[in-house]
Amino acid sequence: MRSIVAVLLPTLAACPIEPDPDFVDPRDGLLFEWEFAGNPASVPDGSAHGYTLALEGTAAADGAAAFDGQAALGRGPDLAEVIPTLGALTLEARVRITDPTDDFTARPIVWVPQTAATGNFGVGLVVNTAARRLQFELVAGDAHVFVYRDQLYDDAWVTVHGTYDGMAAQLWVDGEAPVDAASASGTLDAFDFEFGAQVITVGGRESATERLGCEIRELRGFDRALSAEEVADRHARLSADD
Repeated sequence: MRSIVAVLLPTLAACPIEPDPDFVDPRDGLLFEWEFAGNPASVPDGSAHGYTLALEGTAAADGAAAFDGQAALGRGPDLAEVIPTLGALTLEARVRITDPTDDFTARPIVWVPQTAATGNFGVGLVVNTAARRLQFELVAGDAHVFVYRDQLYDDAWVTVHGTYDGMAAQLWVDGEAPVDAASASGTLDAFDFEFGAQVITVGGRESATERLGCEIRELRGFDRALSAEEVADRHARLSADD
């Protein structure tokens, strides 16, 4: 039987790591890069891999894409096209939650379903609206792991990083180092599909009707876990225009 591991991180995380004034934006291991410049139809891939994100039902919102929480959704490539097996991962989002419907539904910012053997789990950054919870979850090896923190968004822009280095999953909010992590090991496979292609979706799950009311400025994926210093500097860079 597969195990489920959950780690609740307190609202007060460790002190933020100071950004490095000589920081160089990381490009190593970049899988996809979507910067939402108000285009309501599609978002080109800045990683040079060519994974365009198609948008449905979105609107422009001051340098961001606005998702209405009802029909809007973004559809990217099949995960297997990006990389068939992940040994490590970072998901990065700059997001503002605009419609925190109180219904205990987990609504993804970005989501990738995994294999049939893992059940109805996947890889993603998720918002649990009732608990006002930000969550990072994945299936690594035999364990479904999710790390979450409550009361960490309101109506402000937040930077969220979910990292997995092959040994542990961690959740970072606004560049603050987490105080704990969920132990996990194993690859994140994208081979044995339950329903064919496992499409990377934004603002919800492709096969579900629940959507997340939000605005998104930027989304990125890396095939490695960003370091604490990189996470801190990425947040400083993403929040500079607030």
